[in-house]
Amino acid sequence: MFKNIVIVALALVVFASFAGAQTTVKIELSEGSTSLSMFCRDNGYFVSALGSKNWAKAIMGATYSPTPWVDLGLGIGLEQADSPIRISGWARLNQGDVSFCHLFEDGGSGPWHKTTLTMKVDEYLSIGAIDRSFMGRGAFAEYAISEKNVVNATVYEEGDWTLSLSQSF
Repeated sequence: MFKNIVIVALALVVFASFAGAQTTVKIELSEGSTSLSMFCRDNGYFVSALGSKNWAKAIMGATYSPTPWVDLGLGIGLEQADSPIRISGWARLNQGDVSFCHLFEDGGSGPWHKTTLTMKVDEYLSIGAIDRSFMGRGAFAEYAISEKNVVNATVYEEGDWTLSLSQSF
């Protein structure tokens, strides 16, 4: 099943990329695991895929921005689980140098969420607070190496950490 989801996810992302969607690829390292995720977005739709050693998912859905500072998304897809259907959604609010984002998912492997509050310090550095399933609460810093490359370091209250590098196309 893992192999099938990865193949479907890659096909969806490649299709979206060729269709002209903005694409972000992210590799994330944490204690004991590495994951690779891809997110493509265009006017009105998104495709998301994530794979790690023992789990994978692929989700596609619709986006809606009722105002320039509100972004909403809702999707459905497949995951590696006994019950493979997974739903996903988000709400993102951006106002000046401050943004709030809440992501949620649910499906066969159970619920998941990630909530962030981010403040842009200058054109390169952003800092924020995070609450993430299985990791807990924490703080993070993001540094824009360039307009399309971002490094993120997060430390959680129980001592866990993540380090990620994102590349946008």
